[in-house]
Formats: sequence, structure tokens, C-alpha cells
Amino acid sequence: MNSAFSRNSRTPCSLALAVAGAAFLAAGCAQLPTHGMFETISHREKPNCGVSQVIMIWDNRIRLANDTEHGGTPYPVLAGRMFLFNEATKQPLTVTGDVICDIYNATNPNPTGDDAKPYRVTLTKDKLPLLLRKDMVGEGFTIVLPWFSYRPDITKVKLQLQFKPENGSPVYADPALLTLKTEAPPPPPQVTHRRVPASQVPPWPRQ
Repeated sequence: MNSAFSRNSRTPCSLALAVAGAAFLAAGCAQLPTHGMFETISHREKPNCGVSQVIMIWDNRIRLANDTEHGGTPYPVLAGRMFLFNEATKQPLTVTGDVICDIYNATNPNPTGDDAKPYRVTLTKDKLPLLLRKDMVGEGFTIVLPWFSYRPDITKVKLQLQFKPENGSPVYADPALLTLKTEAPPPPPQVTHRRVPASQVPPWPRQ
């Protein structure tokens, strides 16, 4: 499985994040946001301690979510875990703000037309608290990006995510390059028919 994990030597819990990322990728995102593995945290206002670092753990699988506002119509999404850190405290933060992610089609090294333009997804600060979950690392956000322009021929993407706190400048995660994996439904069972010559058909038992 291919995945992108943004590392930074200033973060003391890189190993723990790697373990959490492996668990996240193994668990999958069949139900988004992910429940069960992550403990739901009731939203509570916290002072903005100053986000100095954004770490993302991406899942490279294209998943389908149901549009509850349009009769459950499925649509493709990308998902990942976002951790916000303060350089002084070295602890995950749960401050609110906007999350903006640009999805670049990296399948063709020389894209043209619409493929050269990024697809931007914005999660506003009022939605971010709903994505707050707790795992072995601490409090983080399960990011789910609707991707309505996805096409099956897109096999590689570059992701550039930024967090814009309510008070402060945007903080960028390391760019991530993903080789996408689409989980296709299992093929239908194959039914075979074999003709048996009449001479080989056993006689019907008489009463």
C-alpha cells in the first residue's frame, strides 16, 4: 500500500505518528469520518496556543461516501489524519480554523487544460470540530475531502494542505504525493454450464 506521511525532525513523536498512521491505513475508512478506532471528543473551546506545525497522514485509497442531502448518492473522497502541533508544548492542539487542500493531478508530468489546475477543497472552521477524534497519538482531526472531479484515469495526485487558524498565519503541511488505489467491488460469481450427452445421463429410476 502506498501512502504519504509528512515527517519533520522537530516533532518528538514521529514514531508514534507513524504507528498511528499504519493503524489508520490498515483500518480503512469504510465509514467516514472513522468511528470505533478514534474516541469522539466533545468540542470545547481552547485558547489558540499557536500552531507551528501541521502533520498529515494520508490514505491513498479512493473511497465512496454517501451524500445524505441528495438521496444517498455516492461520491469519491480522500481521507487522512491531521495533527496540529505547537513547537513549545510539543503536544497536539485542537484549535479551530479553516482547512484548505489543493489536489493536483500528477498522473501526467506535463498536464494541460483543466488537469493543470488544482481541485480545491475547503473545510470551514465550523465543520472542523465535528472531525475531532482521539487516537494513540492524541487529539487530531479525521479529514475527509470530497473530490467530485475525480476520474478513474487519475492514478497519482499531489496534495498541498494548509491550516488557517482564526488568529494567525496559514501553516502548511509537507506536500504529499500519492499513488491512488481504488477498491473495486468484487466481481460477480461466474456460473458455468456444461452440456452432458444424452448417452451419459443416468436413467430415471422407475417407481
